[in-house]
Amino acid sequence: MRIERLQKDILSSKICREVFRQIQNAYLVGGYIRDRLIGKETRDYDFAIPSTAMKEAIDALSSVLGGKVINFSRFNFIRIALRNRITVDFTPCDDIEVDLARRDFTINAIAFNPDKGIYDPHNGLKDLSDRLVRAVSDNSIKADPVRIIRAFRFKGLLGGEISDSTLEAIKRYKETLKDSPIERITLEFFKLLELESPEGLLGEMVDCGVTRVIFCHDINDFDKIKKEISYLSQNIKASRELFHRELEEEIGQQLSRRGLLYLLILMKYSGDPGKTLLGLSGKILRRVGVFIEKSDDRCLIFHEDLESLYGCLRSLEPIVIEKIIYDRAFDIYAHFRRYQEIIRRPPLSGRDISVVLKIPPCKRIAELKEMVNKGFFSGRLHSREEALEYLREII
Repeated sequence: MRIERLQKDILSSKICREVFRQIQNAYLVGGYIRDRLIGKETRDYDFAIPSTAMKEAIDALSSVLGGKVINFSRFNFIRIALRNRITVDFTPCDDIEVDLARRDFTINAIAFNPDKGIYDPHNGLKDLSDRLVRAVSDNSIKADPVRIIRAFRFKGLLGGEISDSTLEAIKRYKETLKDSPIERITLEFFKLLELESPEGLLGEMVDCGVTRVIFCHDINDFDKIKKEISYLSQNIKASRELFHRELEEEIGQQLSRRGLLYLLILMKYSGDPGKTLLGLSGKILRRVGVFIEKSDDRCLIFHEDLESLYGCLRSLEPIVIEKIIYDRAFDIYAHFRRYQEIIRRPPLSGRDISVVLKIPPCKRIAELKEMVNKGFFSGRLHSREEALEYLREII
């Protein structure tokens, strides 16, 4: 997008018009400008405004725009959260030059004011054109080590490169990631995993030793990790036709199943999932635990019959889809869909078994229900009547 068109694009936005109308010396900064220049839609607006205007202006804007005002005092900014996940952030700024000098990368240190136009003191426009991720200053990475992960994410977003000086700073300060808030590391790393093809970036992060710091990887495992990431990437691409919807399904913490697959590989080599620099939810930790335990189990590929396959699928809950993709076991796809149908709509419910066979609620009912499910999956049972007769014979 050309600069002239960018300025028209900014001023055509109701949000930008209202902010500039309400607040003098307000600047639109950061990600919105970057994303629009590379042709990417964005829902995030970031404004630098005079500190004296913060409260009154934001109260007035929230009444016009609607939304909820959230004060992130710890991080020194205020957000108006609108519908459709649109966010409008305000940072106090009494000197735009100082504000931009504190930012992470030159591509994010570009500002716009309707009276002064585009302000680009760090040549971010040229770096954006060259698809180069370059730190604003030598102190940028040292001041906030989470920017290490962000540098790789922006490299992937732009399809470009990280400058030599920034790469040197990453290698120099990677150990200081240990002193950064786990919540921020997790959020930034998960954003990287959500890129369309993060495998190349992850390989570079392995080479730079960044994943060693985050996941406590053994340097002797680097080649194995890169090989598995590459193999997984091929499997994900091969599985898209079968599992397109499931791959993009959010598992938790704004992480899709596709992103989770890469995380599972990295966690597999962590040694102790509890010692990583990531704050994982219980739901994701459970998946990690099952994957680490079952990653080398090849029961999806080498099973004797359908009953043993059913047992295999049950043992892999809740990572059945992940394991099918990881093992490239696509030939069992039809069986997997039948398995899903049986689990979602069991031929007999626990209540059916309890009432018809006059068994009081107990653990035995769950076991009988599983036996019926397995019988239907293998084709040994075909109807409700057959299932009940089968259970009567057992009892």
